[in-house]
This record gives sequence, C-alpha cells and structure tokens, in this order.
Amino acid sequence: MGAVHNLQVGISFIGVAFSEGELISIGYAYEQISKNRTVPKFLKTIADK
Repeated sequence: MGAVHNLQVGISFIGVAFSEGELISIGYAYEQISKNRTVPKFLKTIADK
C-alpha cells in the first residue's frame, strides 16, 4: 500500500471462497491507480550495531 515513516505497510483484499480472480483484479487495479508502491529498504536495527 505504501510506506509510513519509511516502514512498509500493506493492504489486504478479502473475499468469499473461489473469488481469487476478482481479488487479483481488484489488487492489480489498486496498484495501477494508487502508484503507492515503493522499493523496500533495509533499515538498520539494533542488531546491526
């Protein structure tokens, strides 16, 4: 879905049984319209010190 404070956030599309084709179409349409996709970045963690 995008990023908040440089952290990736997602979105879920949920439907009834056997509606995978429609859900994929909805997800693809959202991706094309929103243009929110960003390339994931590896942020430093406490363990990286």
